[in-house]
Amino acid sequence: MPQNETFYGYSNHSTMNVALAIQNDAELYATAKGIIQAGVFGGAAPFAVFRETLREQGTTMTSCGGFSYSDPRLDMGELDEVIRDIGMED
Repeated sequence: MPQNETFYGYSNHSTMNVALAIQNDAELYATAKGIIQAGVFGGAAPFAVFRETLREQGTTMTSCGGFSYSDPRLDMGELDEVIRDIGMED
């Protein structure tokens, strides 16, 4: 794969799929927004807190595309940004 190839602006297919799931699933979106608005991440990476929150809620830990939220290929920085952006939306 060429070095400059991205998946709709994301570094890889796994990250894109998980980001789209968070942005388009009402429950996941609300969880992400709540984490940022409540400020519960206290210095931890927002996506890590998001994942832990899903675990505590007993939510399925895979996206609708079948990608695990713990997939080592995920770009955590990009997913942190997705969570932060959602928290900033009205």
